[in-house]
Amino acid sequence: MNLNLENDNVTLTHCKLNWRGAVFTYLYKITQLNVNENKARAEMESIWKPDPIWSNFIEEVKLHYSL
Repeated sequence: MNLNLENDNVTLTHCKLNWRGAVFTYLYKITQLNVNENKARAEMESIWKPDPIWSNFIEEVKLHYSL
């Protein structure tokens, strides 16, 4: 995930209401847009509460980004 602040492009997350899409939208928000993690997690969990496999993936990504 990389953020290019030199352009005004919109980032589209396809299938945001899909379980996987909700997770990737959450991760993009907290790693690239600096959205408050509690707010982003609440939005994700309004769609889906990740199972243990996805929870592990989320934690690995957060660790990578020192979150």
